[in-house]
Amino acid sequence: MESSNAGVKFGLVMLAFMLPFVGCVKRAPEPRTSAVKPGVPRHWDVGDEKLKNPLPEDMADGYLEFARAPGFSYGLTMAHDSISARSHERHDLLIYVHWGSAVFHAGDEKFYAATGDMVYIPRGTVYSATRTGRLPLELITVYSPPFDRDDIVYQEPEAARQVTPPKPEKKELKVEKKVKIPVKE
Repeated sequence: MESSNAGVKFGLVMLAFMLPFVGCVKRAPEPRTSAVKPGVPRHWDVGDEKLKNPLPEDMADGYLEFARAPGFSYGLTMAHDSISARSHERHDLLIYVHWGSAVFHAGDEKFYAATGDMVYIPRGTVYSATRTGRLPLELITVYSPPFDRDDIVYQEPEAARQVTPPKPEKKELKVEKKVKIPVKE
């Protein structure tokens, strides 16, 4: 009988010890409701958008914005050969290589990125990209906060206006001497 009393006493001691901690269990937080309306889900056919808005031959690179959402915007950056050195003072960039391949320079880093790779460029970082393959360079770009054209800081002011480099002039070859080549019959 004493052993059963000992078990009851032990249970009461444990209950008394645990009672102060019963209310300390963390509960799942209540879901927060956003004051900002995020909009409706959207679908973008990148190929169709590219066909409707091709990058002109006289532009080195360009950005086609698809949409804006609270806190970010996203779109397609296209380049014929390269993206000139630039930075953004107020934007972070997340880049998904949709098509092509390039060597990126970002700050002190240099790396290769190809279709399917992602690149993160923090605000204030000088970056550029040079196409490495035959495919045109197409990047799905997410800007946070939403894209503002006035935030682009070109490292070489001429680069902002520079178009695809002009093709070298064709030089005519002068023939000094005519030579007859015998034809075998």
